[in-house]
Amino acid sequence: MGLIGNSGRSWCIIGLPMLGCRPSGLRRGGPPQIMSLLLLLRTILRFLKAVILNYYYNASNFSPSIYGASLQRPRFVPGKHGNKMQLDGGARIFLYQLVGTWGQLLFPRPWKEFRLWYDEHKVKGVKPFLDGMVTTGWYRKMGEKIWTPWFIKFIQSHGEVLTNRIVRSSNDLGSVLQSVQQNNTVVLVSLYRVSETNVRNMLCHLERLNIRNYILVGPTSHFLLDLARRGHPVIDASQFSEFSQLAKSINFQDSTVELIKEILVKAYATRKSLELGYSTWLLDGNMLPISSDSFFDSFGHSNDFYIGKTAGLFFVRSSSSTLKIWADHFLYDVASLVDTLRKQSGSNDGMIISAVEKLLEKQKIAFKNLDDMQLGLDVSTIHANQTLSHIKNKFIFWSSGTELETIQRQLVLLDFWVVDSDSSCTAVVCHQS
Repeated sequence: MGLIGNSGRSWCIIGLPMLGCRPSGLRRGGPPQIMSLLLLLRTILRFLKAVILNYYYNASNFSPSIYGASLQRPRFVPGKHGNKMQLDGGARIFLYQLVGTWGQLLFPRPWKEFRLWYDEHKVKGVKPFLDGMVTTGWYRKMGEKIWTPWFIKFIQSHGEVLTNRIVRSSNDLGSVLQSVQQNNTVVLVSLYRVSETNVRNMLCHLERLNIRNYILVGPTSHFLLDLARRGHPVIDASQFSEFSQLAKSINFQDSTVELIKEILVKAYATRKSLELGYSTWLLDGNMLPISSDSFFDSFGHSNDFYIGKTAGLFFVRSSSSTLKIWADHFLYDVASLVDTLRKQSGSNDGMIISAVEKLLEKQKIAFKNLDDMQLGLDVSTIHANQTLSHIKNKFIFWSSGTELETIQRQLVLLDFWVVDSDSSCTAVVCHQS
């Protein structure tokens, strides 16, 4: 456990020969008045004992997301341009997403997890560098004399924890849509046939651009649940409770049930978004927005539907007419085209966009072609001397069959590959709150 003396300048870890007693690197956060060391230690031990009994051994309070307890005042923000926390002067226990690095008690499971993670990365020669963090400068100066950068890198690689971010029903969907929309716009991102590494790079890229009005759509998997645990809003299409009701009037083969779920849930989520008054983007995870305004509606008002089959992009503007078109029968008609489209293309990529295009053409409803507008830039066309200032496109895209090595090599040219060997973000970006 971590214990602080009255000097407040060092911390000690019992039974850890790797670390021993070292400078903490954080500002002092001891009590406002100097107490006797004995009284201070007794107070700390009583508090820590109560924490262990109530939050580790008490099953009703236990959570794997709670790593331990800190005696440090939570005023330290390690980002170079971080937002200050606004706290009152009261004394209470609350959850804080960065465990302090002195005066700290880590529970056995997360401490073991951290040690294994540390040993694995140390052997590989990995350094705990995070762009945008003051701890990177500390490590360059002090090296292994300080463990703060290592633990912060460990915490950052595991993501933040937010609750109620997974959608399995219509009620869940409505509340999450309302919580993520920005400027009455929502972005639905399909994770089907997208590699985990590409998804993580995309999410780090969205964080850097401060784009937060997205919802991820995918099948049940440990990866999807992990994304939800890290605070990303996700729709679990495989467990969506309204699927049986939506699919009751559709004839489909057992072999296509997952594809039908994918199409129906995407179409239903789009309808729900339109009902709430939000214009909606639907796109594959095999693409990246080039700038923070890539999803701004700058098309004018001559059309409400915009389709880009090559880039895998679809945009529908919220209006009374689009909501009337995107009715229940439209959802069923989209899903009913699955078998026909599979036979024609032999691929499941962009299935819903192709189906929507066919239905709009059949109903003689006008739409704009995003491919003609050149919104998308094929990743294979990026060259070494290319700069963002010369790129007029809004998105970079690639097919699901493109090799990961090729994608990474091309995105590096634009500084758009922003994950490390662990698929963790290489930087922490603080935006104005």
